[in-house]
Amino acid sequence: MTESIPIGDIIAITLLVITIVVIFLVSFLDRKADINHKKKIACKSIKQEIQDARLAFKEDGEYELVSRGDNVSYRLAYLYTDAFDSLINSGIYLEFSTKVQNELSGFYNAVKRRNATMRDLTRYYDTFFMNDTSAKRRERWNAERTTFEIGITDHEKYIRERLDFIEKLMDEETP
Repeated sequence: MTESIPIGDIIAITLLVITIVVIFLVSFLDRKADINHKKKIACKSIKQEIQDARLAFKEDGEYELVSRGDNVSYRLAYLYTDAFDSLINSGIYLEFSTKVQNELSGFYNAVKRRNATMRDLTRYYDTFFMNDTSAKRRERWNAERTTFEIGITDHEKYIRERLDFIEKLMDEETP
């Protein structure tokens, strides 16, 4: 003999299942909207850093141009990386495509290496003349700083070449 399930229990179970599905869908859609909102803010912040870099590199801008010979030409400006660092630390970085992640990482690695090399050059200068400020020492300094400055120039050249591309990526990635 088979027992039948009362119709009231079937209705209650059906309503429970529908409620769970609705809650899941609302939660999923809300999370997706939250992620899209955060991506939009992140893209806007990265684009602002791109604009700041453009201003720093501007020919008639406020930052001094260091130029010596054919190998050394860069602006005395530190570039911002706060938006990228925030993107990494918030986890929103993982919501971007692999291509965008790779491009942003390469670009910001160059920015950070350029900033670090400029900082290293300044520290080296400070210690280089600590005990000797003679003309011979200054001549040696002029020869040794070129290695740092070529590195800064190379990083800056790469960064300048990528500005438009990174900005376009952020436009495409903005939800």
